[in-house]
Amino acid sequence: MVTLETRKYNIITQITSLNNELAIQELENFIKNITMQLYYSNLIKPTKNDLVIDDMIQEQQYKGVNRQYLDSIVQEMDIKEPINELIAMV
Repeated sequence: MVTLETRKYNIITQITSLNNELAIQELENFIKNITMQLYYSNLIKPTKNDLVIDDMIQEQQYKGVNRQYLDSIVQEMDIKEPINELIAMV
């Protein structure tokens, strides 16, 4: 069985024997395209067909909001303006 390293070496040998500028340019473009495809295929992961919130919570180990902590932050902010005024400011 031919190893990956041997196959790479054979390709390199074939490329170095080429004397055609156009062929080299086409190989460069081909290699660039393959490299980009491999790069993007590593970025994009397949998604599930259906979305189940409970599964997502378990997968991401979501713990929920710490209500006491959130309430303490709201209390520290000491906001006096009515909600309508705050929304109007945005």
